[in-house]
Amino acid sequence: MDNNFNISFLLGGLITGLSVGALCLSTCSCLLLPLFLSKRQNLLKSFFVFLNFSCGRFLAYVTFGVIIGWLGSKISLLPWFNWIIPSSYLIAALLLLSYINKSSHACALEKKSNKKSVPFLLGITTGLNFCPPFVLAATVTIQTKSALWGGLYFFAFFLGTSVYLFPLIFAGALTRWGFWRKIGRTAGIIVGFAYIFFALLNFHSLLYSKKSIDAETIAGPAYKNLNLVDTRKLNVDSHGYAGKTPVIIAVDDSGVISNVFLLENNESKYVVEPVSKWLEQWENNSMDFLLENVESVDGVSGATMTTDSLRKNLHAAANRFLALKNKSDNQLRTANHGLRITYRFARTVIPFIILFTIAVLVAKISRLQKLWLQFCLWILAVAILGFYRTTFFSIEQVSLLIHGNFPPISNLSWYVVFFMTIISPLFFGRAYCKYVCPFGAATEICYRVIPGNLQLPKSVIKYLRYTKYILLFTVIILMVVFSKIPADKFEPFHSIFTRNQTKIYFMFGLSVLIVSCFIKRFWCNFFCVDGALFEIISRFNKKIPTDETQINDKYI
Repeated sequence: MDNNFNISFLLGGLITGLSVGALCLSTCSCLLLPLFLSKRQNLLKSFFVFLNFSCGRFLAYVTFGVIIGWLGSKISLLPWFNWIIPSSYLIAALLLLSYINKSSHACALEKKSNKKSVPFLLGITTGLNFCPPFVLAATVTIQTKSALWGGLYFFAFFLGTSVYLFPLIFAGALTRWGFWRKIGRTAGIIVGFAYIFFALLNFHSLLYSKKSIDAETIAGPAYKNLNLVDTRKLNVDSHGYAGKTPVIIAVDDSGVISNVFLLENNESKYVVEPVSKWLEQWENNSMDFLLENVESVDGVSGATMTTDSLRKNLHAAANRFLALKNKSDNQLRTANHGLRITYRFARTVIPFIILFTIAVLVAKISRLQKLWLQFCLWILAVAILGFYRTTFFSIEQVSLLIHGNFPPISNLSWYVVFFMTIISPLFFGRAYCKYVCPFGAATEICYRVIPGNLQLPKSVIKYLRYTKYILLFTVIILMVVFSKIPADKFEPFHSIFTRNQTKIYFMFGLSVLIVSCFIKRFWCNFFCVDGALFEIISRFNKKIPTDETQINDKYI
């Protein structure tokens, strides 16, 4: 590099850091603020936390600057390069959650080595997080092809961005009030689990990528003279239970439907078969007939979300075809469609929210913990959330998110059930598992109604309880490695509350219910992957007991 430009080059790094520091603040503050607010500390201690964090971040910045300056543009071609981002997400999440969890125990505060090393290590992982400012600096550094100037440019960039992070030190003064410490811990826990999710999502995207097949190839030569409407190209805002359910409609010039092809999706094969038969009813009918009746025709029992998603796809495909034929006056149909979506949302979410709210009150207020009230909740959960609306949390929802199959925001009921359930252990303990989960409620009713209860020895419980954690981590690994796994088959819920299941799967769910008649919450306590996930989250709640002598209190 020409020496005449040395100073201007370094000033460029500093100015770049100052210009994009606000973006850097939005990225780093979500990790740094929980370090300040998770426990009580004065300004001096907050300063040392910031210093350790900055040292780690400085080391990562300069090291990466040296490497990227030395390798130049070749670094992006290295096989391990793309794995840096998800790895840094995962390490940062584990460090942050570990720091917050230990900060809630007095004995952990005495371990000064842990208290100092975690902010430093978090600084390193944050420094390797490819946020937009970091990528911008890396783009300039690649052109230097010099290890020395690459490190110096990132040093200047570090100074510029640190100006925005330094004021966060004063947030530590808020920790004298317990309210702010609680907010800091909660925010840190949410950020930690969000980072774990992003890491798994990125790992999966690196291991698997989907290939799209054109409509002509799918339909085959028999339909080459027909119009093929592919809903994948229409950006239809619809999701079934396990993701998008695109279709291709083969229709002639007069508007008569010849065939409806259900494309690749993540729905259970036991749902796909009856749904495919449901699609056959539209063959040899006109597009106008489809538009008039697609919302009123009965769906497939036990596959409500899948059927609703297909309705939207068919509706969009028909509108697209008729629009091309100058018949696009469908405003009234669209308005009616929106009203039906709102009605379905209310019918699904309102019963869930009401039962969940009552369950939280019963769990938190000792005077309400009456057996008759608990039985009412269990019966309603089984009847409404189990058989009537089939609304409950499932590990399959986690699988959808890891695979990048995000339901559209119009499917608000999916998000309400998912987030209310998964966040509730932080604030309300295991209220969902105790009273709202329809399968857990069914096992509880069986256990209390049928005499002849058995009590497992504590020595058996001590080791058997780890089974659900092994199953949970196994399922997560399978989700990351494979593009499609039957995650719902790791839990018996669907075998009881969802129709069109195999006899073997139904017998599996029925056998779990029978065993639960004699061993309290047999599945929930030892094999439920959902319960394992909730228990991990609930460990960050200070009220969760950790003493081995209280082992039975951990169970529902």
